[in-house]
Amino acid sequence: MALLTSPSTVVGVELRTQTNRLGGLAQEDTVTDAFIAYFPNKSFSLTAAYVDLGNLPMQSSSTGFYLTATANF
Repeated sequence: MALLTSPSTVVGVELRTQTNRLGGLAQEDTVTDAFIAYFPNKSFSLTAAYVDLGNLPMQSSSTGFYLTATANF
């Protein structure tokens, strides 16, 4: 779900449940993320996000931050 808070800013969250496709090999958790994107014009955008992928096979936890800037000339 995303909300356009102003003509140049979007704030959103996502929650996704996983089915147990791996059977007994590993337990899959719910995936969550939150993001904010700022695009003052057609040539520039800035996006920041926090992602929690839950337990992944061979890893006990998988979370992180994401930041990207895009510029077109």
